[in-house]
Amino acid sequence: MDLSIKKGQKDGDYSLLLNRGDLAIDKLDFSSNLHFDDLLIYSVDKILKRNKIDIQSVNRVYVDKHIDKNTSAFKMIAAFTSALNIAVNRP
Repeated sequence: MDLSIKKGQKDGDYSLLLNRGDLAIDKLDFSSNLHFDDLLIYSVDKILKRNKIDIQSVNRVYVDKHIDKNTSAFKMIAAFTSALNIAVNRP
């Protein structure tokens, strides 16, 4: 199972995509200009809980290549995905 974080069409819009192989399980769209880190954590918890999935079942967490690497949002997402991968013992 994969969890990806993608940029939306407008600034501050993002999508969480939960996939099993090529099959889309769920999608959660959210917007944030303030408190992005809190909203990101809440949104990941929400999509996993809504689908009754434990974080240990997620094989890979990654950031979409279309998110500008020079933004604060990218740095927060990268740190968050790194922490999730470490939490499930996959550096």
